[in-house]
Amino acid sequence: MEVRVPLKVILSGEHAVVYGHPAVAAAVDMWTEVSAEPHDTTVISTRYFGFEAGIRVKRTEDGRWTVASEDLLDEFSYLVEAVKEAERMGADPDAKIEIRCEGPPGSGLGTSASVICGILVALLGLSGVEPDRDEIRRAVRNVEKRVQGRASWTDATVVTLGGVVKVKGDDVERLGEGIPGHVLVCYSGTPGPTARALRLVERLREEIPAIVDGVMEEIGNVAEGVSEAVIEGDASKMGSLMNVNHGLLSALGVSTRELDEIVNVARNCGALGAKVTGAGTGGCAIALFEDRETAERCAATLEAIGYEAWVVRTVSDGYRT
Repeated sequence: MEVRVPLKVILSGEHAVVYGHPAVAAAVDMWTEVSAEPHDTTVISTRYFGFEAGIRVKRTEDGRWTVASEDLLDEFSYLVEAVKEAERMGADPDAKIEIRCEGPPGSGLGTSASVICGILVALLGLSGVEPDRDEIRRAVRNVEKRVQGRASWTDATVVTLGGVVKVKGDDVERLGEGIPGHVLVCYSGTPGPTARALRLVERLREEIPAIVDGVMEEIGNVAEGVSEAVIEGDASKMGSLMNVNHGLLSALGVSTRELDEIVNVARNCGALGAKVTGAGTGGCAIALFEDRETAERCAATLEAIGYEAWVVRTVSDGYRT
């Protein structure tokens, strides 16, 4: 059983979406591929961008799942929880699972949600179970929430449904199949684990709640504007709003020196807008360009100073089998 799942970029609304405000995100043509075949136990091997590892997962008589070491269990927590969720949904978890992901882990590109989705669909399909996409979406979010403590519906929605969507709580509005302009994705070289970034913002909110809530509300307003720009096909408006969104995310403390450098280089290259994408504290930034040629030149500039960059296209559908 083989499954192909897109990664995603958040165009606007990070962090605020966790507190009930909207976010806008798009599926892009960077992929996770998951294959599963019957086996006598659960074996998972992964090959991410710059990261390769494997584990053998076993269940004890009392139903607990064990791996070679607790350190590995922490590293593979999303994967193990996805296998457990698939079993709860009716799948036989004993399988050899191979994962290949084009995005770096902790990149803000939805790699965790994409991998979870791939494992769920592959194991369920191998067992002849065919849940609908909304069931998969909810299961992906359940796994993210168990591992992270908090999780919005954004990543789970985009990797299962594809296209460009606005998410607010559990409500989903499909905005279209693509966005105006061309998107560049650039990796800062440092992962930004979602759980860590969420805790950072949560602590800041405990310290200065009124200020942080005000920032969250403004991020939500920006996301509403971005959704309008997508519908209107207005790349200039969308870029301006992305710039504002980056400033607000910086105020929450989730940007870094490297992410700010990527944003500034992209703007100097002619980007209409640029920002952190995803939880931040590492991971990726994105930039919007009017034409692909300028975006490609900017990618080359960023690579010349040591970053990895890609010009991506939006994709209209979610996971594929």
